[in-house]
Amino acid sequence: MGDSAVKTVTYGPGMKADLLFEELTEVGPNIEIAPGDRLLACSDTPFKIPAGYFGLVQTKGTLARLFVSCTCNDGQVEPGYNGKITLEVISQSNYKVVLPVGSEVAQLFLFKCSGDVHSLYAGKYQGADSPTLPVFGPRKTPSTEAVIKA
Repeated sequence: MGDSAVKTVTYGPGMKADLLFEELTEVGPNIEIAPGDRLLACSDTPFKIPAGYFGLVQTKGTLARLFVSCTCNDGQVEPGYNGKITLEVISQSNYKVVLPVGSEVAQLFLFKCSGDVHSLYAGKYQGADSPTLPVFGPRKTPSTEAVIKA
């Protein structure tokens, strides 16, 4: 990461998230996550959440015990979502953690909704095939499947 300057982000329309992230187009066999690092990654496979169910993404226990989280309070996947799931990976560890690419770092739990689902997800992240940046308005995705470091 190397940039010690603090950037200011104004949340809302007009936010330029693409200026806050660096796309890593060449990812080696391992991803090194230093203390305090944050990155966006995504599931290897797309998921299709059926009507009447919602998903909940949780960090795998062994990784969590190294103080690395794969969701940053956005672990729900709505009924009708179809696509790869973006993971907000953050290290709260005092150690550099090395993850081999393709490691199982998170798990998806499906739950039956207790009430009727009146509409399926049709939001801006529908159909994602790579990590998605935070956007207001039409969705923009990186040009390749990549890991994006904040």
